Amino acid sequence: QLQMNASKKLNPLDEDAASRINRSLSGGRNPVDIGFTIYSISNINPVEQLFTVDIKVYCRWHDDAMKDDPDMVSLREHSKLAIGTPITKLPNGKFPDEVIKHVHPSDVDSLRPRYEFANARSVESTHEEVTYLSPNDKPGWVRWEKRYTATLNDQMHLQSFPFDLQKLLIVFRLPHRSDHGREFRHYVSKGVGKQEEIKDWVKLSEWTRYQADCEATVDSKRRAKFIIKIPVERIPEYYVKNVMAVMCAITVLSFSAFGITSDDLASRLSVVLTLLLTAVAFKIVIADSLPKVGYSTVMDVYVNALFIFMVLVAIQNCTATGLIRAGYTFEDNIVDMVSFCIFFGSFVFFHVYFLHKVHRAKSAKREELGGIKRASEAQEELRNKQRKAAEAKEELTST
Repeated sequence: QLQMNASKKLNPLDEDAASRINRSLSGGRNPVDIGFTIYSISNINPVEQLFTVDIKVYCRWHDDAMKDDPDMVSLREHSKLAIGTPITKLPNGKFPDEVIKHVHPSDVDSLRPRYEFANARSVESTHEEVTYLSPNDKPGWVRWEKRYTATLNDQMHLQSFPFDLQKLLIVFRLPHRSDHGREFRHYVSKGVGKQEEIKDWVKLSEWTRYQADCEATVDSKRRAKFIIKIPVERIPEYYVKNVMAVMCAITVLSFSAFGITSDDLASRLSVVLTLLLTAVAFKIVIADSLPKVGYSTVMDVYVNALFIFMVLVAIQNCTATGLIRAGYTFEDNIVDMVSFCIFFGSFVFFHVYFLHKVHRAKSAKREELGGIKRASEAQEELRNKQRKAAEAKEELTST
């Protein structure tokens, strides 16, 4: 048996296979046009570094096997199907979008791009996929549409939390060997532009979405990648009103200890320590809603600074009482008034500095956005553009 196996001859690669390898090495294999419509973004979770997206993906590629489809050839040449049924063109010379021919996936499986979500935690197909030919395309071009609900991982940078700007990434990749040498391109339709749309049907209470930025590139292994970057800006009012304002009020109340005489240390410390324990309990309660990261966020700096203020008030109370017991004589009212002015002045100065830092963070966000439009504004412009195109089409029809 070994002799028989050794005597078998292996066939050399044919010309088609050799040509396919050369095209793969030169990046000349059938490119894939890719576009998308995002219907909703939800569950943006900075704690777990996840978000969920409802997205429809559009792909288009050229397949020589589909170039001579009888219905497409007949429609382009005679404006009728192969069986003779006439199809009327629109005044702009195109066929209506409803005029398509469904194709079984197995008929185009050899060149169908096997993309995947490179940063997916989980992906679920929510609708049946559609593969079809359109007479408005050049001969041989195949379209494929599929809709997903995907939970994606994203490395969120939270140094400016809760005044942060995140760029949610959706990364498509062609990882399979059958797609080596292919590249992604933007899916562009005449009269419409790039198929890169974000619907604004579902509002996010905590975030403001902006127009997506897309890039077609390759990774270190020469695999095609298509990256969708969706800027989302956090609306910080919840954290300002329910966390920062509460901590600020607790800290201000701790200054009331200066209204108690210096020799009554027990009463002073009972006020400060009670408020300090209240602040600790409050921080434990809100811990689940704050990101757990290995660096300090803007929120951490603010909350920890207020803790320091309360600890310093307690230290001052103990120091003043210790000096009195050591026999030092001074006017209690003057010392307490000076101490109060120093602490309250430092408290106000800290908030002025903090507001300046927040203003700088917001300015940095505006620079990073670079003037891009909100998703709602872009969607409204697209609707107006489509409305004008429909009105122009009606005018051509009427004339």
